[in-house]
Amino acid sequence: MAKKSNVQGSIYKNGSRYWWKVQLPGEEKSTARPLKAPGARFATKDRKVAEAIAAETWERAARANYSGHAGDGTISALATSYGKYAETYYKSPDGKPTQEHKNVMGALAYLTSWGGSRVAEDFTPLDLKRNTPFPPSSILRVDAPRC
Repeated sequence: MAKKSNVQGSIYKNGSRYWWKVQLPGEEKSTARPLKAPGARFATKDRKVAEAIAAETWERAARANYSGHAGDGTISALATSYGKYAETYYKSPDGKPTQEHKNVMGALAYLTSWGGSRVAEDFTPLDLKRNTPFPPSSILRVDAPRC
């Protein structure tokens, strides 16, 4: 049985070399592509190298597809921009948002609820600690699955 990869799409062997079928951010349909190292003529024969190439390709496509900016420089504008990026990045192979996407959106909603109009450049982790209505130890998720 094939090992489950942490990258989007499906990595598979075509002959003795690795290929990747995926719909990259900004593309309308899935495409099969050889997983070639930069400058290589052929796809790699090493699974770990193939996964690293796929992850880097995904990151590059996500960054290229992301055209947002922080708008007026407030926390709210920055959170909105990151939320749009997170929508393209945190997807399951079938294109649906993952739990991580929901977690990110919840954190952004909390952040903007108390500091949305503040200038993001002036925000520090200490501000978050001071404005948290509950002790930092309770930030940990209680319902997280146990190993």
